[in-house]
Amino acid sequence: MLTAGSVASLMLMWLADWRERCYSRREITRFPMFAARDSLVHLVANGVMSEDDHPWKWSYKSVAMLLRTHQKWHLLGVVLRYARYVAKTHSEPIEQKRRAEIEAQMNAACEAHPEFKVVQNQIGEAFQAMVSARTNVCHEALVLLLVASLSVVSALLHLSFTVAPMVFRSLRNPNSNELAGFAVSHS
Repeated sequence: MLTAGSVASLMLMWLADWRERCYSRREITRFPMFAARDSLVHLVANGVMSEDDHPWKWSYKSVAMLLRTHQKWHLLGVVLRYARYVAKTHSEPIEQKRRAEIEAQMNAACEAHPEFKVVQNQIGEAFQAMVSARTNVCHEALVLLLVASLSVVSALLHLSFTVAPMVFRSLRNPNSNELAGFAVSHS
């Protein structure tokens, strides 16, 4: 016969197991990002790019930022951070210029070094997989609520600019140039 104590201990064991699985999944999702970081280092080691190249520095900084364990890289956290970044870069002329400069240099580096473009795609895919694995149903519901309210407010105020479509487009197809700009702006 089950007593209240045995039920409570079973619940605690289940909760501890669930927490351990979540932590393990979080750690495993970082492995592709470590591989992307190693690929960036190989570009320098093989002489494809210089460590002083701004696009390489920005990409490395992006990957280092994404690998920090204290960051909560789930969908809600990413949407909120990215919305702040987009709002900042669209409202301040200096930030607009900086973002355009970063994108131009990143695109030029990708054209000049096809290997760098491959690594940028690797970073984007690793980021997307990391966010997807760390997102739960509550995060998704809050993001949908946030995007719906942003859309309604922008429609009511007749704003021509909304962050919501840009955020979702970027999360479906992460752009490494935006990730680089995002990392530079958060440093």
